Amino acid sequence: MNSQQKISNMVLAAVFTALIIVMSFTPLGYLRVGFVSISFMTIPVAIGAILLGPVYGAYFGLLFGITSFIQCFTGDLFGASLVAINPAFTAVMCIIPRICIGLVCGFIAKAIKKSVPAFLTASMCAPLTNTALFMGFMMILFYNNPEFHTSLASLGIAGYTNLWSLLWIMIGVNGIIEFFVCGIVSFGIASPLSHAFAHLQRSK
Repeated sequence: MNSQQKISNMVLAAVFTALIIVMSFTPLGYLRVGFVSISFMTIPVAIGAILLGPVYGAYFGLLFGITSFIQCFTGDLFGASLVAINPAFTAVMCIIPRICIGLVCGFIAKAIKKSVPAFLTASMCAPLTNTALFMGFMMILFYNNPEFHTSLASLGIAGYTNLWSLLWIMIGVNGIIEFFVCGIVSFGIASPLSHAFAHLQRSK
């Protein structure tokens, strides 16, 4: 990679950094329906990882994770209830799965040589990775804690304290919406943007 490509990558990374921050603290990033928070933040992470690779992808995921943790203090009722139980576990649950999104998307795009199948696979894997790991960490870190179920009841979610009903409302509703919206949008943007970015680098 020559110096011009490095500069181009850094400029593009700065653009995605700004985009992630703006989306995180505006309605563009999250759709809150009751206690469920549907996130569209996997879109810039997936696209950035596809264009720039797994290292930048991990950075974008880290940024997403940090801003997600901040959301727990700025209006996300479900996140706030988890922080009240264990802030360290909440930080882990918010950050680690999001780093993995960038790594997974970046490695997929790199392995399949940034082809159309790579764009589609990576785009669809982003929301899947987010939902699976986020829920997995929540089950491991919180589900056996009685305070977790008390918090659900205090939020009016007493009917979802059973493991399978909780998984259904969080994955069956939240995950499906994120899968289709984020996957399709990421693919629709990443594919032409990747070709344009590659052409720009070749022309320099």
